[in-house]
Amino acid sequence: MNREYFARGQRKTVDRIENVVAIKVAATERGFNATEAESFGTEAAAGQLGLPEDSLAAFGAAHWVFVEPSADTSRSLAALDDFAEADDAGTLVKRENGRFAIVTKRLTVQLAEDYSGEDAEAILAERGLTLLTRLTFAPNLFEVDTTVHDDALEASVDLHEDPRFTLAEPSFVEHVPPRAIPTDPRFGEQWQWRNTGQGGGTPGADVHAEEAWDQTFGAGIRVAVIDNGFNTAHEDLQSAIVGASGAFRTAGAGPPTFMQGAAAIPAGDHGTFCAGMVGARHNNGRGGCGAAPECELMLVACLGDQVGTQTTLARAVAYAADPSREVAGADPATGADILVSSLGPNGAAWDLTVVLELALEFAAANGRGGRGLAIFWAASNGNNVDVMQDEVVSHADVIAVVRSTRMDLEDNAARGPEVELIAPGVAVVSTTGAGGYGPSTGTSFAAPCAAGCAALALSMNPDLTRDQLRAIMRDSADKIGGVAYDANGHNDDYGFGRVNAAAAVQLAVGSVSHVRGKDIALVRQTPGWASIPVAFSNGSGGWDITNGAAPTFIGNWANTPGVRIVTGDFNGNGLTDVALVRQAPGWASIPVAFSNGSGGWDITNGAAPTFIGNWANTPGVRIVTGDCNGNGLTDIALVRQTPGWASIPVAFANGSGGWDITNGAAPTFIGNWANTPGVRIVTGDFNGNGLTDIALVRQTPGWASIPIAFANGSGGWDITNGAAATFIGNWANTPGVRIVAGDFNDNGLTDIALVRQTPGWASIPVAFANGSGGWDITNGAAATFIGNWANTPGVRLTNGDYR
Repeated sequence: MNREYFARGQRKTVDRIENVVAIKVAATERGFNATEAESFGTEAAAGQLGLPEDSLAAFGAAHWVFVEPSADTSRSLAALDDFAEADDAGTLVKRENGRFAIVTKRLTVQLAEDYSGEDAEAILAERGLTLLTRLTFAPNLFEVDTTVHDDALEASVDLHEDPRFTLAEPSFVEHVPPRAIPTDPRFGEQWQWRNTGQGGGTPGADVHAEEAWDQTFGAGIRVAVIDNGFNTAHEDLQSAIVGASGAFRTAGAGPPTFMQGAAAIPAGDHGTFCAGMVGARHNNGRGGCGAAPECELMLVACLGDQVGTQTTLARAVAYAADPSREVAGADPATGADILVSSLGPNGAAWDLTVVLELALEFAAANGRGGRGLAIFWAASNGNNVDVMQDEVVSHADVIAVVRSTRMDLEDNAARGPEVELIAPGVAVVSTTGAGGYGPSTGTSFAAPCAAGCAALALSMNPDLTRDQLRAIMRDSADKIGGVAYDANGHNDDYGFGRVNAAAAVQLAVGSVSHVRGKDIALVRQTPGWASIPVAFSNGSGGWDITNGAAPTFIGNWANTPGVRIVTGDFNGNGLTDVALVRQAPGWASIPVAFSNGSGGWDITNGAAPTFIGNWANTPGVRIVTGDCNGNGLTDIALVRQTPGWASIPVAFANGSGGWDITNGAAPTFIGNWANTPGVRIVTGDFNGNGLTDIALVRQTPGWASIPIAFANGSGGWDITNGAAATFIGNWANTPGVRIVAGDFNDNGLTDIALVRQTPGWASIPVAFANGSGGWDITNGAAATFIGNWANTPGVRLTNGDYR
């Protein structure tokens, strides 16, 4: 029999399974059913139900039984009576997407915003709705039970006609399994972090974690993992788990209650594996490690028996963004910086309820103090299933992740326009629920892999907004698979590419704002603006605000995928201008917004076909700015840090928005040195001639010198490789060391200092440039500054002239 209801404003239907009633039997203290199914009627045969075996088993484990009701049971249901030996009751339905669910008296409702809390509760009572939970992540949103309708389906249709209600959706009890496909239990190497070809893989078909770890292990970033359960006592996870972790626990017929603390979390193999992919510890002599082995883990367990409603999942998402939504008095700042979940049915079909949609939108917009929470979610496993059928992962605020193999190929997962990233997820190795380590397969594990890599990037610039971090993850991804990507850099199977942690970290480093001038401009890289606001400093701590029009520059160009913002003085008038360099295919020019000094902008779009069309979008290319010919204008150079080049292209600004292109040879510098793992680019004037030079500092073992490419003013480069044995060979590759460039002896030459932000040092080494490519090394004491302060979590370096 077909029944109707409303969801997301649309009339929908379900097919009720005739002559079957679902009863949630009360459980004993030992977790067994307190009474037999026959107490309520004749137990329905599996074939009569049509439920998949895994769903039938999951409902059974959650104490749901399906019966052909006795006369007494039917009378009690018709009278809306409670059952003495049951926690809940309802009907089994098959939804339009083919998935089964149980309809009870429970639904989620929302009233118009202009009603006060008191008035809203009065309306609920008037309509026969018992208030169970006030959901605080959206206005006037409530979880309720109906006392006057046959079930939530009837209530949904009835309340839809009441103009005071903006939402009335049944809270379907459904099977929400983890998205994993286990493989044979065996221990293998973690090829996802460093693929050397083990197991028949392709060398380099990994997320390049080791290069990212040269700069960060993700310290200071909190990642929320939402799953059914976790082994919180696992030796490789226990020290990472923060006190804000917890679980939604169900007792009886009421809605779940959130219990904070690791002790409340039920065990679970799937969640343990996911948590290990994100943040299993490192350098402790135990097992492997996660993508961000120094991040914090905020573990949130819900739907512990894999059966429940999206309302509980919505509460978990909102809690991860703002713990005060569930725990009175909790500090919202203790919420997560990144969220990942791998829950959801395989086969793609999964309807999104409005309550979960509201929670996703709340977290995405309000998490991290308004900077927004990046939400990673595993797309469905299954051969070429349509990702758009999964309304959760295809939601605009969700980053959908599919899985890749050790050969850098997609593998048996959802496909479509909302697939955003691909990451290792086949025979990857992580922590297991039994306390050990082993391999497993699924998009479930690709999503936390991607989230952990995002944590590394975010740790380099915690001020990134959700949208900025999302753009970095897209733009840094490697175009793998030997397939075509569209003009926006997207492929339906591979998304925007395979996650590259090292490249993401580099982009995050490049996004750090160092205010060298006295004014601050805002450049929006998502659609919606057509101007560039500027806050002009008035010299006494105040600001004069303008918002000059730049409709094409901002409205059309700045939000194009792959665009990087580059600032400098491109016409030599002493004002800072803004240029856009696209590092994805599709452009052949460099737009510039020239500041006119009063908050307005003059726009040019000078041709640079080879520089932009062929070179800038090459994988591994880094943008470097400076005055490379000494004419007082800012130029743009490209330094490739992957194999394949032997030169350094430069776009010299001509002062009127045009560009003169050179491509000076630097075979050893670029061909051999720049692409070495762990190499960092440092720019400055290392010989005092007024031209910008490029130095390479390696932060992995193997070097004992600092190469420099000295600009000769005409696009050519003079190469040196001055010895700095202890500075590079012993100090620069120490974990936690940051590179700082500046003139530390006031002689007009750029020097390089090392600041360690992990415990163990009490000094600041400096390599002083001698003007000819050599270096004079010092290691001056700074005991408290380095030994106590610099390694404090959350500390960021800002260098400048402070006296």
